[in-house]
Amino acid sequence: MTQEYHKSLADMGDSNGPKLAEYLHENFETIISQWAGASSPGSPTQGQPWLDISSGWTDAKLKFWNGSSWILANEYNPYIKDLRVARGSKETLWERLEVAMNEDGTIKSDLAENMTEWIDSALTVTYVSAETFTVPGDYTDVFVTNRKIKATLDSSSVYSAVESANYSSTNDETTIVLFDAVIDGTIQKVEYGLVKAGPEGSNPENNLIDETTGDIYEFKMIDGSLAMEVR
Repeated sequence: MTQEYHKSLADMGDSNGPKLAEYLHENFETIISQWAGASSPGSPTQGQPWLDISSGWTDAKLKFWNGSSWILANEYNPYIKDLRVARGSKETLWERLEVAMNEDGTIKSDLAENMTEWIDSALTVTYVSAETFTVPGDYTDVFVTNRKIKATLDSSSVYSAVESANYSSTNDETTIVLFDAVIDGTIQKVEYGLVKAGPEGSNPENNLIDETTGDIYEFKMIDGSLAMEVR
């Protein structure tokens, strides 16, 4: 195996002798081996291939010189590029697929069998007051205002919705305040709903004022149900 390639034979001295045969043989061997080598060939021509074996033959990579740098041959194949995109943040496409699929192509778990209204936060919950608790880390993106909450106590489960959630970088914890004073010091687990509750799905309108009577209407969760408070 060689990377020798003679672009010009003008200076070989014996154009019809042994040197010609030697040069032609080297050129032929270099071409059919795709300029295979642990380092890139010198003075490449645009479009020239190079089989990079710097990581060994089992991890050889075919590259092309684009005029300024060596580019993986995969970059020229739209189908392979699609596969690379399909693997997402994983190293391989299989790593991404095996999250949900078995090797025989069957689904690892039936989604229909595991559907539930509640998602277990799997967080350590610390009781603060009847409507307030904390969890470690920044989870303000999870405990968003009006998201339904199910809290498991020693003897029962109680329901409410998030009024506010604030993260403290000093304590590295998120403080969640509920609309209702329903929890106590026996709180063991917190689950949250798939969607936020509200008259418009995820964007409830609160503090609506009746221009005639001056009454203020506020939507809130009471015992797990959406209710309207007038004040």
